[in-house]
Amino acid sequence: MVGAKHMEGPKMHQGWLRLGLVLSVVWFLGVGWVLWEKQDATIRSEFAGQWRNCLFLQQSNRDEYRQCQAKAQARYNHQQAEIAKRVLSLLPMDFGSLVLSWIAVGLGVAVFRWVMKGFVGADNAIRPPPLNADFWKNFGRHSS
Repeated sequence: MVGAKHMEGPKMHQGWLRLGLVLSVVWFLGVGWVLWEKQDATIRSEFAGQWRNCLFLQQSNRDEYRQCQAKAQARYNHQQAEIAKRVLSLLPMDFGSLVLSWIAVGLGVAVFRWVMKGFVGADNAIRPPPLNADFWKNFGRHSS
C-alpha cells in the first residue's frame, strides 16, 4: 500500500492491540450494563403495578395502604439484590467470552501469517505477468 510504510511493524501491532483492549473493555462493561438495565426495567414495571394497587387502598384504609407500600418496597429491594447476584454470576461468562475472542483472533492472525509465509520467496510468489507497452497497446483488441 502506497504511503502506509509508517504503519508497518511494531507500531501497527500496538495500534491493533490498543483497539482490541478498548473494544474488550467496552464489551465487558456494556454486557453487564445491558443485563442490569434489562432486568431492572422488568422489576420497575412490576413495582409500578404493585404501587398502583396500593394507591387504590389509599382511599379506603390508611393502614393497609402503608402495609402495601412497605411490602412493595421490600419486594423491590429483594429483587434488586437478586439482580445484582445474577449479573455478578454472569460476569465470569462475559470475561470468558472475551478470553475466547482473544484466542480466536490470535489463532486467526497466526494462521494468516503462516499462510502468507507460503507465498514469500521467488519460487512460491504469485505475481501477475509484467505489464509493458505492448499490453496496453493491444488492450481490448481480440486476436484472430
